Amino acid sequence: MNRPSEQELKSFSAYYKQDTDFAAYARLLQSKWRKGKGYPIGKSQNGTIYGNYVEEEFARKRGCNFLTQKIWDIARKEMEMAKTRGGLYQEYRFICNLLTSQSMCFNLFGEFFEEKNTLLNIFNELKPGLMDKITEIRFEYPYRRADKKYLGDRTAFDVFIEYEKDGEKSFLGIEGKYAEALREESMAQSEINYENHIQYKQITESCGLFKPEIINEIKKPPYSQMWRDHLLSISLKNSESKYNNGYFVYLYPFNNLECRTGIKNYLLFLQDPEKSVFEIYVEDLIRAIQKNVNKDWTNELCDRYIKGL
Repeated sequence: MNRPSEQELKSFSAYYKQDTDFAAYARLLQSKWRKGKGYPIGKSQNGTIYGNYVEEEFARKRGCNFLTQKIWDIARKEMEMAKTRGGLYQEYRFICNLLTSQSMCFNLFGEFFEEKNTLLNIFNELKPGLMDKITEIRFEYPYRRADKKYLGDRTAFDVFIEYEKDGEKSFLGIEGKYAEALREESMAQSEINYENHIQYKQITESCGLFKPEIINEIKKPPYSQMWRDHLLSISLKNSESKYNNGYFVYLYPFNNLECRTGIKNYLLFLQDPEKSVFEIYVEDLIRAIQKNVNKDWTNELCDRYIKGL
């Protein structure tokens, strides 16, 4: 995709030199959406004014990073519960930064918290025959992020969907990305994570899903975070006897080249990717939502996240 011109980016206070082409477009899209809604412009946490931020007091009062009152109510409840069960929300970014993938996940799935049959139809349209019934939808799960029963490193899925297929329980552990470039974690930090968690190597070598001799590459960016998410899905399936199967799902915009290249290359580390991993494009998910839900908020989803892509 073509990068927006510097002039257009600056006209909407959306110019950030380090942005990838997709991130520049996404920041501009969010900035235009905010301005079109008449929401007051805000600042990043370092004090720089950007069009994709909403002024904090206004954003906290109105919940305008979330597309419906229902979604905002769920997001507030999740933030409060996270304080007692070990979840992690950077509240300022979550509430004020329109560009965050965490708030995008709430906008994509929040309305289905009590409308599971509709979400069932959406997933079966994306992946025919995937599931018979959805039993749970959770955010930032597992809640006990530091529990060594799983990885013990505070990794969690953005969205967790428990479902049944042919009488067996399974789950989707979804990691959502929007404008990320997969360079958010440094090489040094990924090495620290690896050295501090011996179970990464143990699970990788014992689960039978990975090709041999890949750890020295897979533990590094841009693969390190998706590797941990994948390992979390494996450890969750192994530690919770009720699950017959579980998938790590990578959700991202097709036009985010960095994410698309990253996951494509990650799958090359696996013996048979279809056994434990699949991708969903944000564009496809939003179009499936629009097909199954005839409400204004679904048009807002399109305008905010994929318009023009």
